[in-house]
Amino acid sequence: MVPRIEQLLIAADIVANKNEIVSLLNLADSIYYTGKSHVYNAIEYSVEDLPADETYDAFRARHTPDVVAGANLSPDMSPETEKVKHRFAMGKMRKYRPEDYKTLKNLYPNGDVLIMEKLDGISIRTTFNDAVLQSAVTRHNSDLGRVITAKASKFIKRPDLAISKGEIVIGGEAVYIGDGYKALGMSKRRSAAAGLIGRDSNQDYTNLEYIAFEIIQRAQPGASDHEAAPSILDQVQNLELLKAMGYRIPKYEVVQAADLTLPMLQDILKRWQRESANLYDIDGLVLVPRMYEFENSDLPVTKVSFKMQLAGEWTVVEEINARCTRTGLIIPHVTVRKVLIDGDEITHIAGANYDILREKEIVVGSNVYVIKSNSVIPFISQVDNSDLDGDPVIAIPTACPIDKTVLEPKGRMLYCPNPSCPAKSSGSVTHFFTHIGLDGFGKVLIGSLNLDSIEDAYALSIHQLEQIDGFGTGRATAFYEGIRKALINLEDSTLLTAFGINLISDKTSKLLMNKLNLNTLFMRKYFPYVEVSEIDGIGTVKADKLESFAPRAKTLITFLTSQGMKLVSRKKKIKLNTEVADKIFVFSGPGPSKGQSKAFYGERLEEAGAVVKSSVSGKTHYLVSNQEGKPTEKVETAKKLKVPIISYEELHRMLSLP
Repeated sequence: MVPRIEQLLIAADIVANKNEIVSLLNLADSIYYTGKSHVYNAIEYSVEDLPADETYDAFRARHTPDVVAGANLSPDMSPETEKVKHRFAMGKMRKYRPEDYKTLKNLYPNGDVLIMEKLDGISIRTTFNDAVLQSAVTRHNSDLGRVITAKASKFIKRPDLAISKGEIVIGGEAVYIGDGYKALGMSKRRSAAAGLIGRDSNQDYTNLEYIAFEIIQRAQPGASDHEAAPSILDQVQNLELLKAMGYRIPKYEVVQAADLTLPMLQDILKRWQRESANLYDIDGLVLVPRMYEFENSDLPVTKVSFKMQLAGEWTVVEEINARCTRTGLIIPHVTVRKVLIDGDEITHIAGANYDILREKEIVVGSNVYVIKSNSVIPFISQVDNSDLDGDPVIAIPTACPIDKTVLEPKGRMLYCPNPSCPAKSSGSVTHFFTHIGLDGFGKVLIGSLNLDSIEDAYALSIHQLEQIDGFGTGRATAFYEGIRKALINLEDSTLLTAFGINLISDKTSKLLMNKLNLNTLFMRKYFPYVEVSEIDGIGTVKADKLESFAPRAKTLITFLTSQGMKLVSRKKKIKLNTEVADKIFVFSGPGPSKGQSKAFYGERLEEAGAVVKSSVSGKTHYLVSNQEGKPTEKVETAKKLKVPIISYEELHRMLSLP
């Protein structure tokens, strides 16, 4: 926030319109003092669909010293114009799948073929002049792009001036690095990258990185457009030059066209996806002749992508019903004809939202190809409506399926606004009792009680429970005594998880209770917003959720205490190790050569008050690795940032393990 205010104040004396500066300062003031900004939903955004603070973007474009507005750009390309015409075509690549392999193979009859990662991020075309950013444009469509120069200057580094004098046009992808996207409430890294770029400029771009993959044009100082041309046809030299300029580049391999096979492509893709899993996402491969001249075309012929579909099966949609979750989110519950995938029977699929059903045209009667995303979650990847009579019609609900309250749209989502909706309360009750350790009672049985609140469960007598279907004398007594016994010696982090607060997982609860206690968090007059939001791994989005739930938490804690609840402090229960407490650890490469697993050491670190993360940054205290041979990217990053690298044997000693 501070750099944004400073930028405004520095430029204040040259702004003619005082109302503009006052408006912008008020906006900055509001966000700074409340600590609140946009809250992301767990959906994939298109950059073009996201709202932007256009007034501020235009203002920054005019007054940011590092950005030379309009220099050496075409007449259509001004940083103050939201959409501009691309200087060079920025179309999409042709997609080839395993079944298209023969056609793909014919594209490369001879010579060397370069294969590199296809990054799953936001495509950005950048133009530099003597290493100063002139423009950054996203791909809106093949003809027009959206100017984001001011934002890009915050996360796209300048190339090394010694080897990038004159004008240079670079193609690259903005990707979200690491697993911090989960703390933003995002389901995938691309969503986080799109959210950061598409929202207003008041964002933390720490985890956003520009990975460069092509030089489109290089021109020496003073050269005109018609004199400028790609000076490097060899794509390996092209990538290595980008690396020398200071950019991260995609992984790549070079093979002879004669040796190119389908199993080779499949193996490379699987291997790279595994290697990059904890860093950034890739959704395929890019194939291009090693000696390649940029095709100024909306659909290049020889630079193409290769993608692989996960194993799945075709089936038919039988029903689509709206379901209200305990957070009030309305999601489509899709019932399909039973199909067997990887040994599991699939009959139901939870749709993300109704917009996705509309976009994919998923209706009752649709033939759908179901895969298991991440080998676990059923997901509809393809739709065939050729057997339907007429056009598919998507029935989008307007009222909550439980209490008929008129639904409210929030972005692409639909919500039931009624705080007393039975779905919210019954969902919360089921979640609570299944998380505090009530043995012998599953979600279905607890859900059959149709309780409106946690308090209602404790008001039930054994006799009342005996009258409910599924409960006899023995089960009724076990439930009555079990919900009270579960409150004895209950760890505070377990109770916090059981509350079912959106985004507050078991891991998040443990992080919070390592630092605070429930009394500090919920029972005081004011919620400790700043203290909570500054805990590593929490942030403002989760702090907002906790603050909203605080009144209900206070009521519940008071009530449960009256029912005999005795809490155990996690801080006192765990043995804090002063050598590792509050330190950030990252694992790299294979696990220990013998003995316990990486998961074991991760659990011991968290129990000792440390924080385990998946990517190395300037905040990392130790990288744990027994890697031999070629260093991993994490090891290289740690060396660059001067992060200490220790072995598992050293970690074992630090944890004082036997």
